[in-house]
Amino acid sequence: MRLTKFLSLYVNMSRNQAKFYIRKGRASVDGVVIRESDFELSEDSQVMLDGNLIESVEYRYFLLNKPISYECLKQSATAKSICKLLPQELSGREVYFANILRPIDTGLVVISDNPRWSSMLRKKMSKKSRLYYFTLAEKVSGDQVSGLRASFEKLFGSSKNSAFDIQHRGDNLLELSSVQARISNILSLFESMNFGIEVVHLQRVGKLDLGDLRLGESKEFTEGEITL
Repeated sequence: MRLTKFLSLYVNMSRNQAKFYIRKGRASVDGVVIRESDFELSEDSQVMLDGNLIESVEYRYFLLNKPISYECLKQSATAKSICKLLPQELSGREVYFANILRPIDTGLVVISDNPRWSSMLRKKMSKKSRLYYFTLAEKVSGDQVSGLRASFEKLFGSSKNSAFDIQHRGDNLLELSSVQARISNILSLFESMNFGIEVVHLQRVGKLDLGDLRLGESKEFTEGEITL
């Protein structure tokens, strides 16, 4: 592995930042200052940055089905953090959220202790289609759903152009998929049409789906297994 990649993986920095630090002579390998960003490391190389030993760690990646009332916050003595639903051995690690749901929402959240990867995945997720289920406070008719669909088209364009779809899945259950619309805009539209919402559930982002994962459960993946 090249020194630049090693630093970008195990220190919270980009590869360009790593190259800058290396050129400045702030990185050393086995006690020798290295100024070549393409320097190849051996399996037992000891890398230091500003005199501090950088240890390679095995990053972990989780898909979690967030229950209602839990918050997308890091470990806290007062907050009901979804981190408490992760394996106990992660309690001492710094974790990062690739996406965030409101406390009153449920569904898909991706969590990792790899900061750079989480940041990159967050950007990718923002450009992907999302599949939501809306549990409403009251039953809705087919005419009401048609009206909602028409209002959605006025705001965001036709379903063909903006890649959205609304389906009536039960008396008070709507399925909505969209690429362009932000959840805040969708909620405002529901409110303007007097649709009372009890639960918003995020089921899928791109190709990443919760499947049959139950509320409160998490599933661990390798980095390569999480694809959008």
